[in-house]
Amino acid sequence: MDSQPQIASFTSHALDPVELQQNPGVQSAEALAQARDFSRMAQVFGALDSPIRLRILHLLHDRDHFVHEIVDLLEASQPLVSQHLRVLKEAGLVSAERKGRQMTYHLVDTAISDLADMTELLINRLDRRVVAIHN
Repeated sequence: MDSQPQIASFTSHALDPVELQQNPGVQSAEALAQARDFSRMAQVFGALDSPIRLRILHLLHDRDHFVHEIVDLLEASQPLVSQHLRVLKEAGLVSAERKGRQMTYHLVDTAISDLADMTELLINRLDRRVVAIHN
């Protein structure tokens, strides 16, 4: 058996993977489940449950943006973009800073892009399995 502790794919915001690896006592699925904050995870995943919010996060990965820039790039209304930014902000994924009369938004943590990459890999794996099942 591998001597390295097994960690789950998702951990709570209070325990990061490095902490879990350094704590061999937190190895069982039950212990990991107890360490997770499923409500917080649901809040973050809920904030990601919109193509427009995913596009906003993608834009913010490249650089900070003013609201009017996001509106123009997405070709969406300002109230719609502001509503989506509010959801992302409440989930802790983006933050805002006033610059004069305008608000600029940026990612709180670029790890959200890693989650997007992992999701794309998962989608590809699932799609291949669906094709294999139907063939």
